[in-house]
Amino acid sequence: MAIRGLEIEPLVRWPRRMTPGQAYLVEVDLRLGSDFGWPYEEEEFAFTFLLDGGPKITIDALGESTVVLHRFGGTYGPARFVATAEDATGDQALWLSLLTQRGILARTDKLAVTIRSPAEKSDEDSAALSDFTRRVLSTAMQPDARVHYFMVKLEPGGPRQDHYFITIWSQQDQEYPVPLVMDDQPRYLADVPGMLGPALGSLTRRLNGAEISVEFILPRSLLSHPVDQWNVTGVPLGVEYPVVVRSLERIGSRRLYPLWQERWQQLHAPQPPRDSEKVTVTSDQDDSPRDRLLRDPGVCCLLFARADSAPWLPADRATLDAAVEAGIPAILWPRRDPGSDFPYRLLRMIDDRGIGRLPSIVREFRAQEFAGDVQAELSLLWDDPGRLPYEPERFLAPR
Repeated sequence: MAIRGLEIEPLVRWPRRMTPGQAYLVEVDLRLGSDFGWPYEEEEFAFTFLLDGGPKITIDALGESTVVLHRFGGTYGPARFVATAEDATGDQALWLSLLTQRGILARTDKLAVTIRSPAEKSDEDSAALSDFTRRVLSTAMQPDARVHYFMVKLEPGGPRQDHYFITIWSQQDQEYPVPLVMDDQPRYLADVPGMLGPALGSLTRRLNGAEISVEFILPRSLLSHPVDQWNVTGVPLGVEYPVVVRSLERIGSRRLYPLWQERWQQLHAPQPPRDSEKVTVTSDQDDSPRDRLLRDPGVCCLLFARADSAPWLPADRATLDAAVEAGIPAILWPRRDPGSDFPYRLLRMIDDRGIGRLPSIVREFRAQEFAGDVQAELSLLWDDPGRLPYEPERFLAPR
């Protein structure tokens, strides 16, 4: 779409499948549609989005529905809406309209949505999976068959560097994430732990004791922040749940996705014979851990060093950044010296249980030290490219 010679493209994230009564987040952003540069003296232009769900879907705006596009090709953040389907099923649609700065209608796009009731879905599943269920119950993998995730994204925003927009989802296996909290105002980092308790407690009660993994999607400046030490339920979060971090920048990078996906598949492949052989251990014995990672990144990396020369400290955060850039999906680093025998204990447990259980292994280390009145300050980046906060196609512009 061209506005006075300015080619722009909308970027929309919306739920393709909805359940009646469930709230879903819709985000709308803009980008330049060409590389011809900014042809105007004005530094920025404001565009307004209108979202209509017709009689079957209720729409509420989260804050302003205006998106400001600046001369460098980006915006100051997306417009956000909450869509809630009424008691109806079948094929429906959201209608997205874009208004120029002068209020002129520039385009309207149809966003296809299918509404299915929970009963309708469960009937189909029970009919198709009855025999499969009997087979699953006879296998040792049955307890891990349904994995639940509590996902927390901190996205920088607002007038200060220590302000973040908070979004919280729940997700089961590979299903579409369900928003639990969608903040339309940035918050201080210190306020985040207080937001987690009610949402996490509600999810725990609804799942009736099923195991939950907690994931923090963080900007690179916060990857080493002690989120596993946050006291949400009376004990450190990383003691009660497997807590991992994920890279906000990598999730949003199309460039890094293919290599990252390939390394994740290699991480879970059956070879080599021992899973510990998949782990690259860097230490303060290396002249340049960053250069070593770039030469031979592997699929799992343990950044291990003495506390006074640790590569995870801000002075040498380039090592951690290099590991993320190399597409390594599993990165573990202590935030203080865990003892010289830590790498050997860790590798033995990986061989005994499999590298796919690394989040649970790290939780066990934290719990053991907590029981001994010591804090195990371990950060684990565990980044599944096949399970994103939004499915990849939700970043596409409407046709």
